[in-house]
Amino acid sequence: MALWWTVPTFEHVEVWPGRGFLVTLTDGQVEFVRDLDARLPAGTDPDRRFWNPPPTPRRAEPGPRHRPGRLDPPRHRITRRSADRATEAIAEYSIERDQQLPYHVQDPRTRAHTSDRARNLLTSLLDHRQRREFECLGHFWVHGTFGSVRLGRLYDIVHRSLERPDIERRLCVVTRAHAQIPPDDEWTSMVLTLAHDPDRFFRVANLRREIAETEVRHLRDALHGACRLGDPQHAIFLATDLGSVTGGRELDDAQYWTRSHAELDARTRDRYLAHHVWIDRRSGGTTRWPVPSFDFAMHRNVGSVAS
Repeated sequence: MALWWTVPTFEHVEVWPGRGFLVTLTDGQVEFVRDLDARLPAGTDPDRRFWNPPPTPRRAEPGPRHRPGRLDPPRHRITRRSADRATEAIAEYSIERDQQLPYHVQDPRTRAHTSDRARNLLTSLLDHRQRREFECLGHFWVHGTFGSVRLGRLYDIVHRSLERPDIERRLCVVTRAHAQIPPDDEWTSMVLTLAHDPDRFFRVANLRREIAETEVRHLRDALHGACRLGDPQHAIFLATDLGSVTGGRELDDAQYWTRSHAELDARTRDRYLAHHVWIDRRSGGTTRWPVPSFDFAMHRNVGSVAS
C-alpha cells in the first residue's frame, strides 16, 4: 500500500520549554510545532507566533496575611551565618570525598588537608628525640635490634646494623601505595614495620650501595657535612668511623654527642645509651677530650625539649 503522506525532515530544532519546538524544514521555512503535552496556564491559548516569548502563568493575588499556627512547619530564615555553615559543610564534604582519590591527583586544598592528617599520625608514633630530628632535619632515626635506620628521604634510607656499624648501607624502600598516599603515610608504614616485622622491611629493601669508608679525607668531609646539616646521629656514626681509623678525638666527640642526644627524650634515654654502648667499647671507656669539637643546635635547651 502506498503512503500518501510523509514525515517532514527537520534540520534544526530549538526547544521552547512548555510551548513547543521551532524547526527548520528542508526548504528553509521556519515553522512552530506545538508540544501537545505542554501544560499551559488556565485561560491561555497556544501561541503559534514563534517570535514572541513563551506565555507566563499569572501570579496569584496575595491573600490575607496568615499567621503560622503550631502545626505549621517553621519557616527557615536564611541568614549569613547559616549560609556560611552550609558553605563550610559543603567544603568539608568535598574534602572528604576528594580524599578517597589517590594523593597525586587530589586538588591542592585536599592534598594539604591529607598531608596534615598524615603528619599528625606520623608524629604521634615518634618520641621527643625523633620529633626533634624531624622538625630540624626533615628526617629521623629509628633504633632497634636491626641497628639504626634513617627515614624521611625517599629512595635514600640509611642503615647501620649492630653487627657491622662501620658499614653504611643505602636502601630504597617504598610502599605498595607509593605516590597514591602522602609521603608521611609511607614513613608511618615503615615505622610500624620496623617495630613489628623488621625482617620484612629488609627483605623487600633494594640495596643501592654499601659504604665502608676508611679514607681519612673522605670521612672527615662527610663528618663536616653532617655537622653543617645539624644531624647529631649521623655525625656520631661518622666520628666513630673516623676516630677508629685515626685514634684521634673523634671518638670522644661521638661519646659526648651520644650522651647529649640521649637527653632529648628522658623516657628512652637509657635504652638509647645501651643501643650505642659499642661506641664506648671502641674508645676503651676513657675520655680525653671532655669538651666537644662541635656543638649541635639541636642539643641546646635540652631540658625544655625532653620535658
